[in-house]
Amino acid sequence: MANWVKCTHKGDEQPVYVNVDAAMSMRWIESDNATIIVYAGGEIDVVRVCFESNRYAGRMSAAVQSNIARLVRRYFDSGTKRLDVTWYGGEPLLAFSVVERLSKRFLSLCEEFGREYSAEIVTNGTLMSHEKAQQLASWKVKRAQITLDGVPELHDARRVPKNRKPTFCTILDGIDAAAAHMHVSVRINACRKVAARLEELLQILAARGLNRVVNVYVAPLQKVQDRKRLSPHESQALPSSVAPQPGGEQLDALDSREAADLELRFVDLLWKYGFAVSNRLPEPRSTTCMADKEHSWLIEANGDVQKCYWTAGLRAEAAGRLTEDGIVPRDPYRKWQDWTAFRNAGCLQCIMLPICLGRCPLKHLNHKSDPCPPFKHNWVRVLARAAGVPDGQLVPVQLPLAGEKVREPPRCRLEL
Repeated sequence: MANWVKCTHKGDEQPVYVNVDAAMSMRWIESDNATIIVYAGGEIDVVRVCFESNRYAGRMSAAVQSNIARLVRRYFDSGTKRLDVTWYGGEPLLAFSVVERLSKRFLSLCEEFGREYSAEIVTNGTLMSHEKAQQLASWKVKRAQITLDGVPELHDARRVPKNRKPTFCTILDGIDAAAAHMHVSVRINACRKVAARLEELLQILAARGLNRVVNVYVAPLQKVQDRKRLSPHESQALPSSVAPQPGGEQLDALDSREAADLELRFVDLLWKYGFAVSNRLPEPRSTTCMADKEHSWLIEANGDVQKCYWTAGLRAEAAGRLTEDGIVPRDPYRKWQDWTAFRNAGCLQCIMLPICLGRCPLKHLNHKSDPCPPFKHNWVRVLARAAGVPDGQLVPVQLPLAGEKVREPPRCRLEL
């Protein structure tokens, strides 16, 4: 028995039938790649910062490290051709010895089995130095992501270390050091206050010559559903970067249309100040993120295994537990395995589905509002720019993004 859904769009002569079960299973087909995000530990030495702050204190034990190495060996024994690793969590540079030991084990295993290896690091940048960056590069860490929270006064008010000293300039020094040895992406967390001063921030970065050596992108902080409408368990899983902050600060978050407008305006600013700009357009995809990839795991310092960055440190959300014999699934794993945008009526009506695949599984699972990508709201202008057509020459037209209402999925028997 196959589960089919009829999808029709205005102007189409023939309806399109989507096999939901087949579409869902495509993302769980055995892959040649394994992706491991290592939450190395090292408690973030801050009062306020990002969502995983202080959820798990301590470095990864030798036992957990050995179990990760066993897991990688098991993958290679089964035919996996490539290992991708992201160093993450707390602040990985506080657990630099863990990064060193595991990196050497990964490289040794890849050499033994003749496998490909790639690594990157997500760091706040305050502990990055030329020496550390050079060592990381020697362990094939090729990319780093470092975050800023706006111009100095806004950033330093939100990223407050326990010693209360400003961090903005220290992070810029870290970006400089990392960029000399690897590719660096600077992420700018943007609420309305930050968005209003993005040009000033880019001027500061360009004045230091960073426009020639790093990529910069903006990550709009968006509104989430009211916590009062969520269960305590769901409320706990919400990222604090889009929720009321400690100390009473309420972030002035962007809605999805504001985020779409900001995305285009930011590209103009990148051009203006000589930063690299990607002209790549969204493409159809088979998975949306690590959450719906079978062989992608976030392994925490205590051995808990997650399927999403946002749930790191929440034991109740752990999808499994890493043991000597591999990953033992827990109840939350089922929701990630079962979820698919192809069973969401709203997604099935939207012509953006092949591009976003529902975008964020966690937002759907926690019933958050508007999980749609900015491209849904600015696609006409994005395509026009790619074709060299200025906004002033665009003619407003009405093009439906959704087709007819999706009906109840009929049950069909396939005769082979």
